[in-house]
Amino acid sequence: MAEEATGWGGRLWAAADLVTPMAIRVAATLRLADHIAAGRQTTEALTAVVAADRDALGRLLGHLVTAGVLSRAGAGTYSLTDLGEQLRDDDPEGVRPWIDLEGLSAAPICALSTCCTPFVPASPRSRASSAGRSGTTLRPTPGGQRRLTL
Repeated sequence: MAEEATGWGGRLWAAADLVTPMAIRVAATLRLADHIAAGRQTTEALTAVVAADRDALGRLLGHLVTAGVLSRAGAGTYSLTDLGEQLRDDDPEGVRPWIDLEGLSAAPICALSTCCTPFVPASPRSRASSAGRSGTTLRPTPGGQRRLTL
């Protein structure tokens, strides 16, 4: 952290960093917290269930540990922290759909543009219609893996 504050870009660069927010959104979209809670706690098990690239998913999991969303539970396994628990579908706050790249989070962004019909949900538990989504999606690749496209 001290290096971030004194290195190139300093605190401004650290404040403008988008890696952690995007990593959390990808974790929400892939429902990693639900998979980990269901017992799929290794990179290999998670790779199989979300059909992602193993190396990329491993880097994502490592960053989520650094961000305090996950913790290393043992040799090659991950567990949820209190912050990570909030990414579960059954969390009472219901935040996960709002930060899911394919879910509700696209609606308020889209409402600010003229690209589609504005959609403002009545409550956090509302579901966005397909007309209210932005162009950000996770698309399957020919190999069956998912690729983030903006």
